[in-house]
Amino acid sequence: MAIAIVRRQVVTPSSAIVPQLKNFFNQDISYMRARIQGLTAMALSTKEKPAISSPPEYLLRSASKTNLSMVDTSGSSYQAAVCEELKKPLVMKDLSRQPLKNSEVRIKVEYCGINYADILKSMGLYQERPELPFVPGCEPAGTIIEVGRDVTGYQIGDRVIAPMHLGGYADECVNYTKSVWKLPDNVSLQDATAGLVSYGTAHMALIAKAGTQIGETVLVSGAAGSVGLAAVDIAANVIGAKVIAIVGDDEKIELAKDRGATYVINHRKQDVRKEILAITNKRGVNVMIDNVGGDMFKIGLRSIAMDGRIVPIGFASGQIPSIPANILLVKNVSVIGLFWSNYELFDHEKFSESVTTILQLCSEKKIRPHYSKVFPYNKVNQAFKFILGRKSTGKVLLCPNH
Repeated sequence: MAIAIVRRQVVTPSSAIVPQLKNFFNQDISYMRARIQGLTAMALSTKEKPAISSPPEYLLRSASKTNLSMVDTSGSSYQAAVCEELKKPLVMKDLSRQPLKNSEVRIKVEYCGINYADILKSMGLYQERPELPFVPGCEPAGTIIEVGRDVTGYQIGDRVIAPMHLGGYADECVNYTKSVWKLPDNVSLQDATAGLVSYGTAHMALIAKAGTQIGETVLVSGAAGSVGLAAVDIAANVIGAKVIAIVGDDEKIELAKDRGATYVINHRKQDVRKEILAITNKRGVNVMIDNVGGDMFKIGLRSIAMDGRIVPIGFASGQIPSIPANILLVKNVSVIGLFWSNYELFDHEKFSESVTTILQLCSEKKIRPHYSKVFPYNKVNQAFKFILGRKSTGKVLLCPNH
């Protein structure tokens, strides 16, 4: 049996996917019923197209796959959390270690962040659908333990982070040096993996996409999540904007304020649009970073100022909103999408600049990545449940030796 780690593969989500999730990781039935409805609507919507409707030829030509065989007697192996079947718990497996290619390095993984996309991939609900079985995980950080013959600039013992599309939930991983970055001495492995994807996404959304300026008002939905909290941090402390953060729990208010939010709205207790208009003297917000979609996107659209910019970067509600073009026209509003990790495939130079910038900001202590809990790999399914149950703030990490 072979375990396929697909570094670069995108295929079209099947319109026949109907997620039967009520037993997924033994979650509460009533909660999962609501999640099923939202995720099913997202997967089966005929009004909206998937983020990638057909795989571009460039992506298919660049797809590479490493087969990692199950082993019984060989001592040259490592453990990984494997998705063998969609909508089922991940399982720990011993995998055989494969020889390095000339331009690759082998990394002992010490931490790997969990992204919501990892969970969706395991459910079969993400726009990237790798072959089964596969090892999830896209932001492992650790120490180089082996280098390929042609590798220069890296050596055994270097502390690195290695963003990839799959393969991070393992004791070790392999990646090309083109997608491996050394960590500054004062940046911990935990901060690196807690911050890379979330801060990379938030930074590009706020600066490259929305062009956020000092003094502007930024609205952030899902502000206690990993990308949302990163957006609050960057908008307030890197750009110098005024931030309105939206959370769903009073316990998360102080965290958002600690990262720089000027105002925090609990959408479960307050009228979000009414609060936004009161805060902005009815002018509305200049920028919205939307992690939620659904009704929250609509509220933001109705609360945006003239010449406002909205950047949707996630659909945590499970609902993909439709956009009434007349509002865009009347208010001169721009809506700019962002799928940050795709730049690794289509514009690696821009992706590299983004990663380098985040590591520099972290080193300069201008940003503070946050993680709420660390789980060992053999508790990965509990970690998924923890995130799906809305119990986490910031990032949740996996650690082989925790």
